Amino acid sequence: MSTQIQILSEQFNSLLTKYTDTYQSYITALNTNDTRMTKKYSRELEHINSQLIDINKQIMEVTQNNYKQFTQSKEQIRTHEQTIVSNYNTLTQERVEIEKMIRQYETINAAYEDKTIIANSNYYSYIILLFITMFLIILLIHH
Repeated sequence: MSTQIQILSEQFNSLLTKYTDTYQSYITALNTNDTRMTKKYSRELEHINSQLIDINKQIMEVTQNNYKQFTQSKEQIRTHEQTIVSNYNTLTQERVEIEKMIRQYETINAAYEDKTIIANSNYYSYIILLFITMFLIILLIHH
């Protein structure tokens, strides 16, 4: 409960107690047919009643303002929450895409390494066959 509502509630309760006491005095004055006191208490009851109505209006205004602020805050929180959820979903999708790209890179890298190994293997085979051929040519020439 806000401080302002608390203060207004305390004022309201204090006036309500005063109103109840004055009302009891008014009833007593009516029962004793004391018109002077009846008029005095009647005016006092009207005055207190007017103050109670004013305080009640103030409490209602503060409550409505607090409700409006609460509603605005609630909407801001809801909007913020939606943004966070949207960001989370986007990041999750991006993580999946990154994992796919990593797997593709690893596949391409493995294929490249396989091709490099095959090329190196073929190159060494070519060099060896070249030496064997040269050796055979030299042997043929010397015979």
